[in-house]
Amino acid sequence: MSLGLLVAGTIFQLMVSYMAFIGAIFGGGAAASNKHLSRLASQVLEWAIYVLPGLSVLSALAVIALYLAGASSWALLLHLLPVAALALYGWYVFGFLAR
Repeated sequence: MSLGLLVAGTIFQLMVSYMAFIGAIFGGGAAASNKHLSRLASQVLEWAIYVLPGLSVLSALAVIALYLAGASSWALLLHLLPVAALALYGWYVFGFLAR
């Protein structure tokens, strides 16, 4: 794994973290503004504000730790974990709660 890919991936993860925070706030607000949500749905939306950005930061830290341990370039695939979580969150908010 090259240092350039590590730096680019870490910057990407920090940007994804910021966008996930903003997206969780506005997505949850849009889902909650039109109808009364169940307690579980409300808690999922509240926790997403913290979990989605935290997952991006943890993913970046994990890739940095793996780089320092001498891992292969396959460790860069950890950067896809927050992207998959954002896709699931988007499906949940706009697919499941929009009904």
